[in-house]
Amino acid sequence: VYISAFPSLAYKVNDKLSIAGSLALSYTRFEQERVIANIFDPGTAEGSGELEADGFEVGFGLSALYQQSDRLRWGLTYQSELDPELDADTSYRGLGPNTERVMDALGIIGGDITINSRSPQSVLAGMYYEFENNHAITADLAWIDFSNFRLSEFYFNGEALAETEVKYKDIYALALSYTWPLNDRWMLGVGGFYADEMVDDDLRTMTLRLDSVWSAGLGAE
Repeated sequence: VYISAFPSLAYKVNDKLSIAGSLALSYTRFEQERVIANIFDPGTAEGSGELEADGFEVGFGLSALYQQSDRLRWGLTYQSELDPELDADTSYRGLGPNTERVMDALGIIGGDITINSRSPQSVLAGMYYEFENNHAITADLAWIDFSNFRLSEFYFNGEALAETEVKYKDIYALALSYTWPLNDRWMLGVGGFYADEMVDDDLRTMTLRLDSVWSAGLGAE
């Protein structure tokens, strides 16, 4: 479960420049159930472990809009990193007596469990220009600090259960569009989008396997 809010406050500095600040508020609740093999109790059926975690995180955003002329404006936004640390509780069922003793000795049962899942910071810059014939173009360029992204990592008593070894790369994306009036009522538009890959081919896994992205669209208003 992921719930987010982005309350913002904007201020018009002058006829050309407006700025804004935002809070990025997020609440995350995470539940997971896993099968546990009773490896120290041969012949005993598998047990299970259920993990429940939740946490609240606060980030921020900054943005600006500059109207250079009646036909040209520029926009810039920044979104901060979110790095929530979720405190977790676990419960176990069906553990064999020997398996339970080993898990207890390792500090797994009753241990301090936290989950970290970092979302990267990002910057988006955009431009809008309208021609005298009411045709218009937009261009948007995005940078996402994906090299600092992490899949959810589990920590038992401060020690990582399994650290992520995949090295991600920053994401750069470009979007372009062109719109024009068909008549007094209708506007048509075409657009395209590209984002480069966030992980090299030889490091891509089934967990997060996105390659580069190409997209094209047609719109009517």
